[in-house]
Amino acid sequence: PDDDGEPDTPWRFKTRQTEPEMPYIYHIAARSDWERAQQSGLYEVPSLKEEGFIHCSMEDQVVRVLERFYGDRKALVVLCIASRRLARQLVYEWAPSMEATFPHVYGPINVDAVTEVRTPESMSSREPIG
Repeated sequence: PDDDGEPDTPWRFKTRQTEPEMPYIYHIAARSDWERAQQSGLYEVPSLKEEGFIHCSMEDQVVRVLERFYGDRKALVVLCIASRRLARQLVYEWAPSMEATFPHVYGPINVDAVTEVRTPESMSSREPIG
């Protein structure tokens, strides 16, 4: 017998349960919207009411999204979101305008799922701003 008291057999393999890596998704937000969310506990934006979800990106998509949709807008932050901490459904969907699959959160983002807040400029340096 091994440590669990059961005899080892050729057909029985011991495996160690490990938690899978937590995938992160990213959302570009107005700093004022993020500050408001920290007070309420939930991050919500107009696209949630208009389209039924909040647009997010994978890390390698953030710079392209910033360039295409945000131009010279100032006072932006990038929310780094631990997908397994989301209280709402996360769905990866094809975006024809970008010719890529993007993560969409179907409901408000609970602020405790946000593990890091960064400046758009920091996305290549990976330095958190707090």
